Amino acid sequence: MRPDKRRSILAATKRLIAERGYSDVNLDAVCELAACSKSAIYACFGNKDGLLLALVDEAAGSIAQAQHALHLPNLDTTAALRRYAELMLERALATSHVAIVQAAIAARARDPEPARHYGNVALATSASALAQFLAAKTASGELAVDDPPVAAQQFHGLVLGWELFAAVVDPEQALPVASRDTRLDAAVDVFVARYARPS
Repeated sequence: MRPDKRRSILAATKRLIAERGYSDVNLDAVCELAACSKSAIYACFGNKDGLLLALVDEAAGSIAQAQHALHLPNLDTTAALRRYAELMLERALATSHVAIVQAAIAARARDPEPARHYGNVALATSASALAQFLAAKTASGELAVDDPPVAAQQFHGLVLGWELFAAVVDPEQALPVASRDTRLDAAVDVFVARYARPS
C-alpha cells in the first residue's frame, strides 16, 4: 500500500474515533472518509483492531518524541525539563490523542495489546529517556537523583497525572488551559527542588 493511502486511512480513522468514539466507528465509515476499499484496510491493518494498534503506535510515538527536548544544547536542566513537560503535555492532551487513549482503554477487555503497546512505547520509553537524562545530570553534579527510574516516574506523574486522567475519564474535571503554564512551572520547580544537589 502506498504510504499516502495508509496515512489517509489512519487520519480518517483518527478523525472518526475523535468524533464518534471507537465503538461507533465501522470500516464502512473509514472507507468512505478515506476513499478506499475494505480490502485495502484488511491488507494493511488486518481489521479495525489493527487500525487501532497503528493509531496507538502513532500516538505513543508522538509522546516519546518529546524526549528530544532533553537534549537541546542551549537549555539548562530546569529549562530542558520545562520544555520536555510542555511538549509531552501538549501532545498527550490533543483531542485526537485523548480519543486514541480512550479507544485503547475501551478495547482492553477484548484485546489488551493496544493499551499495553501505548504503555510500552509512550510511557516506558519516555520514562527511560528521562531516567538517562537525570542520571547524566546527577553524574555531572547538577542534580542528586538516587533512583533515576523512580524520579522519572514521579516527574511524569507531576506533569501528566491529573491532566491526562481528567482528559480521558471526565473532561469536565480538566483544569483550565489558561493556568497550564503556571502548573507546569510549579511541577518542574517542585521536582528540581526535590532533587537539587545539597549545598
